Amino acid sequence: MWKFYWSVIKQLPGLFFQAHERFTSLAALFLFLATLFNQSWLSAIQDGWSGVSPWWSLAVVAGFACFGFFRVIYSQFLSLEQKVEVQGKKIRELEEWLQPKLEIAFGEGGSFEQVNDFGDGSLQRLYRVMVTNLGGTTIQNVRVQLERIEMYDNPFLPVELHQMHDNEAPFSRSFSLNPGQKQYIDVVSKLEGEGCTDAEITLWYAVQSIPNKIPRGAYKLALVATGDNVQPCHEEFNVSVGAEGRLVFSQQ
Repeated sequence: MWKFYWSVIKQLPGLFFQAHERFTSLAALFLFLATLFNQSWLSAIQDGWSGVSPWWSLAVVAGFACFGFFRVIYSQFLSLEQKVEVQGKKIRELEEWLQPKLEIAFGEGGSFEQVNDFGDGSLQRLYRVMVTNLGGTTIQNVRVQLERIEMYDNPFLPVELHQMHDNEAPFSRSFSLNPGQKQYIDVVSKLEGEGCTDAEITLWYAVQSIPNKIPRGAYKLALVATGDNVQPCHEEFNVSVGAEGRLVFSQQ
């Protein structure tokens, strides 16, 4: 406690020389010294103000000292309040970052689109989405499902989608994501090229017993990513067949 009061006292002289109070403070100090050491000025003040103590100027100094004392305390309170506000903001940002959060996204190139050329004039074009853990904690039991297909009735939905590079049956239907970790999910593919113009669209289910072919056309796929203790993430994607039977995929 004494350290606090000593720090306050050490700051008092500085108040007399702050830019916005410098002239007022110097004037008050000058008047105090003049009346304290100049007897003619003191006598004139005493003659003009009978009954006033010759040490009246001490009251002025005491007033300035009290004002400075409380001002230093108030400035330290403001400084502490600002620090508390900054720390509170950091805590809120940390809490928000620690909250588990899933994201489903689609991009161009890379693992989002894979073309397998069979060397006989035909190829397979496969599209994937990427699910990411944007939070600061590990999410268990993550599942990416095809919820529905607009303009197409599928009684088997929702169903989990296939994970990239999961090549051993039975395929895994869930996985874990550490903070910042990503996982690519196979969504849809189609054969293209010579003799494949009218080929159907293949949906990449993790469950092999469900029919996964739909007629070529234009559809909207609704995907959802879920996990333990995390809000579901919903995204929609457009799939269609363009010129020369090429599969087209995009995020809504």
